Amino acid sequence: MMAPPRALFRPDALAGFGHLSRSLALATAWARAGGAVDVDAPGIDETWRRRFETIGATFDGAARSDWCVLDGYGNDLAIQRRARADHDHVLVIDDHGLLGGYDADLVLDHNIGADRGDLLGSRYLLLRTEFADEPPERPSPGRRVLLAPGGAPSSSTTGTFEGIAAGLTAAGADVVWLRGVDDVVATMASADVAVAAAGVTAYELCRVGVPAVLLAVAENQEPVARRLDDTGAALTAGADDAVDSALALLDDPDRRATMTRVARRLVDGRGAARVVAAMRSFLLDVRPATAEDLDLTWEWSNDPDVRRQSFDSASVPRHRHEEWFGRRLADPESDFLIVESDGVPVGQARFEGTPTTLGYLVGPANRGRGLAAPLLVAACRQHFRRHPAGEVIALVKPDNRASVRALDLAGFEPMDPMDGALRFRSRAGTT
Repeated sequence: MMAPPRALFRPDALAGFGHLSRSLALATAWARAGGAVDVDAPGIDETWRRRFETIGATFDGAARSDWCVLDGYGNDLAIQRRARADHDHVLVIDDHGLLGGYDADLVLDHNIGADRGDLLGSRYLLLRTEFADEPPERPSPGRRVLLAPGGAPSSSTTGTFEGIAAGLTAAGADVVWLRGVDDVVATMASADVAVAAAGVTAYELCRVGVPAVLLAVAENQEPVARRLDDTGAALTAGADDAVDSALALLDDPDRRATMTRVARRLVDGRGAARVVAAMRSFLLDVRPATAEDLDLTWEWSNDPDVRRQSFDSASVPRHRHEEWFGRRLADPESDFLIVESDGVPVGQARFEGTPTTLGYLVGPANRGRGLAAPLLVAACRQHFRRHPAGEVIALVKPDNRASVRALDLAGFEPMDPMDGALRFRSRAGTT
């Protein structure tokens, strides 16, 4: 049995809880996909250490890993290059493009408006695993305000929020604090409005759908607050007007409903799984199909599950497959790709026609391994190398839930359905 792929996570444990929280979210998704987790985080406290150990993480410092994940503001080019020399692949998490440059296989910036890197925007948000599930129903309009000063608030931040709490209480609001609670999601969902620091908590509130008044209590929170305000998912305020802004929202249920819809569309809780799919794609090899793949692709095409999910469910005779296969190999505009894991073919992807449409499958012997999304990412990356300004459309039967999920995790965006088929799109530079 082959060893599971290994990822070494190096979050900055001394710069607040944000780096630890999102590294834990990604590490958890990696572990759930069958990967092994190592952590190198000098200064990590026992609470966070136990949280990583809960998912099976070790703190031994693997000599060499398939991936090294760097999350901290000090990860300059020199550190990235050392990581690249020591490990097979490097993922750099960079907020707002603050690092001076990159020497990495993947650069992640999950903030709205991000424009430097490979995995960009809120679709790749690294939220805690409890936010991956569908959020609970929110209460009917009331007067409850949640105060969320962030994971490690300073004394000045705490004082600011205590003043806001006093003002809200005096105005008749029911104030509840997001600290020391067992069920963070349920506590958030119980609130009508939140007043929160514009860190990771702001995105968590978006996922639950709680209209929020955001305070930038640190310089790096200012872009988050501004962009969430621009989208209509939240409001920005200063300490002096936070109480008035929250009270105004309590008195405007229509605006709160609109903010909830916008926020939930913006953040869906599956960002960590999408990042893992991208990471796993680098552990697959992609090559053009050759004449030697004729028998295997015919066998795959006639698999009962493949036929059931095809728009033409009839079995494919050998002679028809030979003719079709020959045309695909001879067409210079088509990409017929075989995807391999450890030298063994595990699936295929075809890009053909105008507009370019995608057909793919995972071979029956390799289903249940979570390979569909990584296969799609790897195949699209190969295709877009030939077509750097290209676009790919995938058509899926509405009841093919597995394929819908795979396309979603591979970064495809939904389009309007057409002729009874669900449609998804991927553009070069987005997966």
